[in-house]
Amino acid sequence: MRATTTERSRPMKRTRNGILIPDVPIMAGGNLPNTVKGVSAGGTDMLVDMGLPSGTKWAKNNIDAQNNGFAASPFSLQQSYFSWGNIQPHNNDSDNNVNYDFTAATYQSTEGASLAQNIPPTSEYDAARAILGAKWRLPTLAEARELFENIDYIDANGDIVTEDLTDKRVIVNDVQGLFIRSRINGNTLFFTCAGRAQGGKVNYNGEYGYYLTSEYVSTELFWDINIGSGPNFRFYNAKRHEGFCIKPVYNDNTD
Repeated sequence: MRATTTERSRPMKRTRNGILIPDVPIMAGGNLPNTVKGVSAGGTDMLVDMGLPSGTKWAKNNIDAQNNGFAASPFSLQQSYFSWGNIQPHNNDSDNNVNYDFTAATYQSTEGASLAQNIPPTSEYDAARAILGAKWRLPTLAEARELFENIDYIDANGDIVTEDLTDKRVIVNDVQGLFIRSRINGNTLFFTCAGRAQGGKVNYNGEYGYYLTSEYVSTELFWDINIGSGPNFRFYNAKRHEGFCIKPVYNDNTD
């Protein structure tokens, strides 16, 4: 059900340090079982080691703050959406509506709007860290590039998607996304095409994918991970006020 005007205009709650807190239940880092390993309440280890030189590991599933921090599966279209620099999650329902207005005007009233630099690894503005705990965070642009430089695109059978195809999106478990396999150790990740939130609605759900990085561009833009109909992952300047999915990363070298 679409949120009413009254619901959207309610004053936002804030923590003592002024950072926005969720208006939907989340499992904060201290409440997640075995948070250090990123284990969900269902007992599934979310860490995927792609053998990357930096030692960075990626989460198997995207963040869904209403489900103990993670979506139910790597192929779930039920996600949380975040504007850049804010830890407040907003979830889509069966009608692809969200309980928040992802407009530029609303964004200006949030803490994230004041950021004028990259989101640091231990920042209180990092939604992944706020929800999952220490060592989890948003990926940097360099980490995203490192991942994509060391993978092959594969289909549901594990066969490499040939280079003469411009669109690398595939259907796995009835969900469209990019299925990738590490050239280093053979481990795999799936990036779901769960769309992005614009205004009060999630658009392109099941068609395209848009993911947050911590990388600042300007007062209006950041670098996103874009999954479209092109030949591979792309990085675009995206609007900070819109709502994006998060596939978090984990690194032992981060506090």
